[in-house]
Amino acid sequence: MDNRTIEFYSHHAPDLSRSYVQVDAGIEQHFDEAFEGFRRVLDVGCGTGRDVLELLRRGHDAYAMDACDAMLSLAREAFRREGVAPEGRILRDTLPELAQFTDEEVDGVLCSAVLMHVPEAEIFDAVYSLRRVLKPGGRLLLAAWPGCASPRPRRHSRPPVVFAGDPGLARGRNAARR
Repeated sequence: MDNRTIEFYSHHAPDLSRSYVQVDAGIEQHFDEAFEGFRRVLDVGCGTGRDVLELLRRGHDAYAMDACDAMLSLAREAFRREGVAPEGRILRDTLPELAQFTDEEVDGVLCSAVLMHVPEAEIFDAVYSLRRVLKPGGRLLLAAWPGCASPRPRRHSRPPVVFAGDPGLARGRNAARR
C-alpha cells in the first residue's frame, strides 16, 4: 500500500470507522459460501475489524492485518468491546509483502476493498502473496472496485465479488454474473 493512502486512512480513521458501521458492505453475505469448512481465515486490510469480527462470530479462527496503525487501533478497540482478545489476531503488515505470514498458513483469505490501494506496479506481487499464504485448496474471497484509485470508500455501490480456489464455486459464481 502506498504512503499517501496510509496517511489518508491514518488521518481519517475515526470518521471512516463511524461510516463503516453505518454502511452494509455486502461482503459478509458471501462468508458462509466462501469459507464453509475452512477454519483459519485471514482478513487482509481489516480496517476497523468489522469483517474479521463477523468471521469470528461465525466460528472461524480468524486473523487480521492492516497497514494503517490508526485503523489497527480501532480494530483492537472493536475486539475488546466484543470481549475478544486482539493479541496475536491483529497484525500490522502490508501488501504485497504479507511478511507476518508464512507460506500455506491459512485456509481462506478475505481481501475486500484493498487491492485498489496497491500501486499498479505491485498488483502482481500482491495477488501472488495472497495465494502464497493460502494452503493448497484454500479459498480467496476478493472484492475490489476496478480502476478505483481513490482511497475514499464508495458509499453507494458495491464492488464485484470473486471467489477463487474452488473451480466449481468460481465457475458457478461467474456464470451467475453473466
